[in-house]
Amino acid sequence: MKKIPLNYIGIVLLLVVFGLSLAQVLSNSFKAGEITAFGKGGKKIIRIAHWQLEPGYRVAMNKMIADYNALPKVKEANIEVQQVPVTEKVYGQWLNVHLMSGTAPDICEKGFAKMTSGDYVARFFEPLGDYVAKPNPYNQPEYLPEDVKQEYPGMVKLLAENPWRETFNDGMRGGWDDKLQNHYAVPTSFFGAVRLYYNVTLINEAKQLIRKELVKSSYDQWMAYRVDNGFIKDDAKLKAWAATDEPPQTLGQLLLSCSAIRHIAQLRGQDKLVPIAGSSYSQNMFADAYKIPFLSEYAQQVDMNVNSTITALETYAAWEAGVWSFEDERVKAYYKCIEEVCKEFPPGFLALGRDQAINRFVLGQAAMVASGAWDANGIMKGASGHNDPSKDFEVGIMTFPLPAKGEKWGEYVSYPSNEAQATAGAPYAVTQRSQNVDWAIDFLQYMSSYAVNQQFNRDAGWIPVIMGTSPTEQMMPFSPNPFGLSKGAGVNFYPGSTNIRTIYDGQLWLYMSGDISYDTFASRVVEGLDNKQNGVRRLWYAEWEKTRSNFRNDERMLATQKIREMYKNDPTASDKYIRGVFKVVAGNNGNGIRSDWLDIHPDEEFPEF
Repeated sequence: MKKIPLNYIGIVLLLVVFGLSLAQVLSNSFKAGEITAFGKGGKKIIRIAHWQLEPGYRVAMNKMIADYNALPKVKEANIEVQQVPVTEKVYGQWLNVHLMSGTAPDICEKGFAKMTSGDYVARFFEPLGDYVAKPNPYNQPEYLPEDVKQEYPGMVKLLAENPWRETFNDGMRGGWDDKLQNHYAVPTSFFGAVRLYYNVTLINEAKQLIRKELVKSSYDQWMAYRVDNGFIKDDAKLKAWAATDEPPQTLGQLLLSCSAIRHIAQLRGQDKLVPIAGSSYSQNMFADAYKIPFLSEYAQQVDMNVNSTITALETYAAWEAGVWSFEDERVKAYYKCIEEVCKEFPPGFLALGRDQAINRFVLGQAAMVASGAWDANGIMKGASGHNDPSKDFEVGIMTFPLPAKGEKWGEYVSYPSNEAQATAGAPYAVTQRSQNVDWAIDFLQYMSSYAVNQQFNRDAGWIPVIMGTSPTEQMMPFSPNPFGLSKGAGVNFYPGSTNIRTIYDGQLWLYMSGDISYDTFASRVVEGLDNKQNGVRRLWYAEWEKTRSNFRNDERMLATQKIREMYKNDPTASDKYIRGVFKVVAGNNGNGIRSDWLDIHPDEEFPEF
């Protein structure tokens, strides 16, 4: 009898194992509804995927979905909506794979995944231009609360008659693709402004310690350090603030409170207690908060095309032209300010994530933590939900305080950044491979209607996006503040996915963690900028190449809008066409970038790679 080669046995076993694995995957996919659009009893399943795993959001989503599934017309059509929450750590890869394989959910939150941006949008997602130009049927009077109909008849008329996109507070800009023009995702919530959460008990204890110091003839070392080095001015304003229950109003008061917290931790032997629960997640929040107040003075000279939005290319082109330098005292002050704040973070904060920082704060091991409105619900519940009620504490909300005149760096500060340009977030798009596109859009209309969107966001602890809606009292501090300078006035150090960004980010994190000095940080970044292969010269070329690519896309978009205007009588097509013409002219097939290059480098050829 002829023996069967061992290699064949191995191949057979491998095929058996593969078959069993495939069967298991298919079984799980069928159960999860990832392969078929039909559920038990022949139900048509509409799946909505997102990465919002914050406390309250999934519960609020389930409640809203249950209400939608209970609508008579939905039950009659045998439709059932199901949510698919996926952690943000894998959401991007998960969605990319499903989009490529044709098994993506009917509705998915845009973000994290590469294929939810750029030209991929036209390939994988439904253009909703025709839908958003019509009124939202769920904003008709029969769906609105009685008190709204009685007290605000004008708003009722606007909600019922305005195009769907115009019922959003931001005009749906948060979900609009300005390159493809006709593609919209449907925003569902305002993320709200980033704020500092603070432990009222700890801050009051810090202020009590400060009051005791202020009556002494000579201060203890922790207080003397802040006063003697100019971080805080020892004057009547300091004494007046210390006598109140108000949180820090200036950066000097914030840093003094941090020193007091550290002294309290030392007196109590609480090694884990830190002033600010910093992390890799929140470090850039401080950098962003202070960028415009410190660096907006450069805006007029840096903004080459005078469009009130400074790009990374404009920032580094201005650096080449000598408009600003890492040796400027103003620039040094900006980085030194952030460095000083980061000193109040826990050791090794760059290895800590968002959840670890939040947990540290709610456990009472930090006096402050920076985050947005999306974490408010979890933080508030965590601070008041300890097993031991004696550990519960009140949470306060404050803005990022700026250096005041007379305090260190105060002479370099102008105005804060305003939040008037805030757009709605958590945008959901409908995938082209959905077998129930109309019902998916119907659910998004329901989700973004006046009554439903307000209730959903109140249940989730977020801020609603529809005109006339209002958040809960808890969320009011996160409402965008219109006072201050435009966000476009800030220099932009982050040029997309280029080598400059890698170098800048890496060296900045080393500097903020105290591993290198400012001089080392600056010299390494400058060395990277000067690199002929991967520095600013490469950025010029990359932006020129991107502009040329966008130019071709914009020309196709112009043709689309002209057809929509001529044959569909779309009243919005004309405006989009005009805006598109401006973009095409301004881009000029990349020649504008070449012209800017010659202004700064009159004797050099444009870089080629």
